[in-house]
Amino acid sequence: MNDVKGRAESPLNEFHFWGEPLYGYYSMSDPWVVTRHVELLTNAGVDYLCIDATNRVLYPEPVKNLLRVLTLFMEQGFKAPKVVFYTNSFSGATVDDLYNQFYKSGVYSHLWFSPKGKPMIIGITEKNGKASDMTKYNEFTDFIKPEMQEYFDVRESQWPNGDYNPSSIPWMSWQYPQWNHNGVVAVPVAQHSHTAIAASAMHKESSRGYDNVTKQVEKDWTAGANFQTMWNAVFQSKEKIDHVLITSFNEWMAIKYANAHGHKGVFLLMYITMSFPGI
Repeated sequence: MNDVKGRAESPLNEFHFWGEPLYGYYSMSDPWVVTRHVELLTNAGVDYLCIDATNRVLYPEPVKNLLRVLTLFMEQGFKAPKVVFYTNSFSGATVDDLYNQFYKSGVYSHLWFSPKGKPMIIGITEKNGKASDMTKYNEFTDFIKPEMQEYFDVRESQWPNGDYNPSSIPWMSWQYPQWNHNGVVAVPVAQHSHTAIAASAMHKESSRGYDNVTKQVEKDWTAGANFQTMWNAVFQSKEKIDHVLITSFNEWMAIKYANAHGHKGVFLLMYITMSFPGI
C-alpha cells in the first residue's frame, strides 16, 4: 500500500486492505465472521443495521449471508438487529433492484426495520431539497418511483455538504453540535475532511483524535476524542433525540487512487453501521 510507484504488488485503482481486521482478512460471505458480528451487535442492543447501497452496488451474496444469519438468531429467540438500506446515487434504480432482490418475495419480511409499519429505506425523492450531493451538485432525476414510495417508509438521503433537510437521515455531520433531523442525529467515530473528502487522511477533522470542541487533534488520538465529543453533544440534548445513527471507518478494503499531482493514497469511505433509536 505504501508503494508510491504503483507497482504490481500495490497497483493503482485496485482495492487494498488498509489494516487487518480483528478476525483476519475475511469476506462478508463467511458465515462464521457474520455470525460473530451479529452476536456482538445483538448483545449490544442495536436496533438495526443500515446497509450502504449509496454507490449502486448491492453485494447480493454478502447481504443474503447477513440476512440468513440474522434469521437464525431470531429463530433462536434473540432480538437481533433489523435491516435498512441507504441509497443515494441512482437512488430510484437502486431501490427498484433492492425491492426485486430482497423485498418482493416476502422471504425476509421479518427482518425489515419498520417503525411506522412499512419497511424503512433511505434515498432520494422529489422532496430531497438538495440535501444529497446528488441533488445539490447534479441534474438528478432518478428519484424513487411513486409505487416504491408507497411500499416503503422513505427517508431522504442527507449528505454532510448538502442543504439541511429536517426529514432526512444523515450518515455524517460536519456540524457540532450535529444537525438534528426531527430527532435523528449522526454520531461518527471519525469524519471526512470538511473540504476534501478524497484526501481525508491529510486533514485533522478525519482523525479519531479530533476534538470537535477545541478543533484540535488530541495527542493520544487512540482515546477517540472525535467519537466522544459527538456522543457528548447527543447526551447534552437527549430530550430532543430519539434516534442515533453510528457511522465508522469499517470498510477494511479501500481503493488506491492517484490525485491530479500524481500523489497516491488510499481513499476511505465512511460507512453506515448501526443505529440506536431511543437512548
